[in-house]
Amino acid sequence: MSNTIPSLSPILIQKNKDTIYCCKVIAAIGCGIVSGALGLVHIQGFIFMMVMYSLISTLLYLRVLPSIKDLFESSYDVLLEAFFPFVMLVMNFEGKVALITGGTSGIGEAIVRQLTEQKCNVIFIGRRKELGEAIAHELNNKHFGQIDFIPFDVTNFKEYDSLVYIVQEKYNRLDLLVNNAGIVTYDTCDELTEETFDLLYQTNVKSVWQMTKHFHNLLEQSHGAVVNIGSDVSIKADPQYFGYSDSKAAVIHITKMMALQYAPNIRINAVCPGDTFVERWTSDEELERRFGEEMAHDKSLKKELIDSMHHSIDIPLQRVGEVNDIANAVLFLGSNLASFITGTALLVDGGASIV
Repeated sequence: MSNTIPSLSPILIQKNKDTIYCCKVIAAIGCGIVSGALGLVHIQGFIFMMVMYSLISTLLYLRVLPSIKDLFESSYDVLLEAFFPFVMLVMNFEGKVALITGGTSGIGEAIVRQLTEQKCNVIFIGRRKELGEAIAHELNNKHFGQIDFIPFDVTNFKEYDSLVYIVQEKYNRLDLLVNNAGIVTYDTCDELTEETFDLLYQTNVKSVWQMTKHFHNLLEQSHGAVVNIGSDVSIKADPQYFGYSDSKAAVIHITKMMALQYAPNIRINAVCPGDTFVERWTSDEELERRFGEEMAHDKSLKKELIDSMHHSIDIPLQRVGEVNDIANAVLFLGSNLASFITGTALLVDGGASIV
């Protein structure tokens, strides 16, 4: 026996696709056998396997099992990869229905893509018709859940009843609403105009209120969840984002008020992204704002400037967020894993708010 176990080590430690696939199969079979034998559901089976892994790790640390110590330590990331599908199973979006506003690009698009990979039926809305239709066509060809794009402007409040009718007629349920649509402006108190202020509040705040108000009946029937997209500047003041930060602070407050009103049948939370790299950051206007006109229009520097924006010495984790970082948080709050969380604002900023 002692001669057999070490000989397996090079095979399991090798990080190639075949190894990871084998680990997934072994983990799936193991969890299936244990769960079936003990009559456990998904979450209990997952917890049981993690407890067993912790026990084995402790024995290794105490050198009770020295002959396979290197095997387990070196293959830790492979084991995590193998267990990842079980975390997705616990989230359990398969067959559910989600509505995402502002889903044609950036964070919204990342949320749409992650939900479809979980075989969730997704309706996403946005103003860019051609882009939205292209995303829906691409995802429907991958045969996940049903994906529908509806051209829609969240500031056109007279059309909300029509949107509710479409969702009700097709699915007659709604499990998750993500209020992601929003606009960003850069202006101080003195620079902000009344027109911009009104547009910020209509897009970033009133749409959140109206969407939740119009869909709360469907959400209550399915004991669903709402996730609103706030911002780190809704918590930490920044005079350069006077109107934007003010509107996002309002989002956090109405999140808490609606969470109280619609409990216990609907959970309502917010995700507050910090600096997150989105397509808009690559525009000439944004590059000019960050680096100045001369550098922004130097084509030889453009790639270098864009690459540099992924990193930040001002953030403890030394990088800005990616759209999937935010989407991960949204899926968590919208899933069964967050069943005892409501009225909270989750900061996803790499630790920037604690500096």
